[in-house]
Amino acid sequence: MHHRVYGLTSHADLTRFEVEDGLLRHTAPELLKAETSITAVTLDVAIADHAGQISDYDNQITISASDEADAAPTNLVELVSEVAIVKASAWFTITEVAELSTTWVGSATPGPKVTLHFDPASENSGSYRGDVEELAGTVAKSLGDVGSRVLHAGAAGRWPRSTAISFWFPNRDAAKDAFDGDGFAGLTTSSLINNETLVIVQAVEHRVLPNPNTWTTTTGVEPPTAV
Repeated sequence: MHHRVYGLTSHADLTRFEVEDGLLRHTAPELLKAETSITAVTLDVAIADHAGQISDYDNQITISASDEADAAPTNLVELVSEVAIVKASAWFTITEVAELSTTWVGSATPGPKVTLHFDPASENSGSYRGDVEELAGTVAKSLGDVGSRVLHAGAAGRWPRSTAISFWFPNRDAAKDAFDGDGFAGLTTSSLINNETLVIVQAVEHRVLPNPNTWTTTTGVEPPTAV
């Protein structure tokens, strides 16, 4: 599976809700309106810093596809142009560590998504990726009912940090409890992490999945409805 991540900067004259609406109701549907190998379009909206400053982008799009070309659509800049500009982009590998057991209706995850971005303390550690994924699993288990994934940036592309660990929560109170109770201390104090590069952000996550019932043909004609 191929994963391309894009950092976006919203236009200054738009509200957070206008940007979210544009990405969710225009960009994602356009990416998924025809049959491709895309398996998911993940939107991180209204990214806000809890600690540090990763970049000047405040939204993020992750496109996952089995075909590399589908994960890097050439028209993405145009698709987001009404609400934002693309400021950064890179290929990532993604490892799922834990899944939130709470189910939800619609595309938005039920609680905030918290992501820690950082670089490794040692660039020469051959076991780094496996160690970080094991550490993320330990922290996720200590937090309780959370989802978690680890992202590692590839060599090609431009991205501020090489590693990201995301956690999503069943509600806002659970996320607040994690911060108030130093629930991320296992990561922030780890010898694996260059703490000077650590940035912690929070966002609203939407997962938009392809729906074959909405696909159009290459000519733009809707497929016939089965009788």
